[in-house]
Amino acid sequence: LASFADCTVAQRSKQAQTALDSRSSAFELVGGGLGDQLDLFSDAAQMIDLRERFRITGNSASTVEARAALAGLAITSGASRVVSYGASDNLDTHFDNWADDQFANQYRGYRALAALVDHLGSTLHPAGGTMLERTTILAFSDFARTPIINGNGGRDHWLMNACLLLGKGV
Repeated sequence: LASFADCTVAQRSKQAQTALDSRSSAFELVGGGLGDQLDLFSDAAQMIDLRERFRITGNSASTVEARAALAGLAITSGASRVVSYGASDNLDTHFDNWADDQFANQYRGYRALAALVDHLGSTLHPAGGTMLERTTILAFSDFARTPIINGNGGRDHWLMNACLLLGKGV
């Protein structure tokens, strides 16, 4: 990479310079204690407040609530400008448990998303305004459920859907 950076052709390439600048930024983030900034389960007051805001119980980073909080931390810390996370678990129900499980799982996912929106809306951006005013959020699923009950008392996949879009530019 050092010899590439010294190449006169690469120095004129906007893409090459963007890649090298991004690499430098990544090294700065890692060298600047990024791990500490993203330690959701530390005893730091900010992390305790964040766990309360997202209703995180226990110490697992794999819950819907923890994934949403970590997505928010990645954005607000400057670690990432693009974040993706799974906002729900166990929505693939083809049996008669769908009536109980779907609502509870979706509600939990939307509640975590609301906490993320609240977090971004209350976190100031270094250039002014809030992080939410500089963030676009897209929430979607890869499929919906049929309106017809199948032979197992559940619902199958359906090629219709909806999405939620909010934030900057919407």
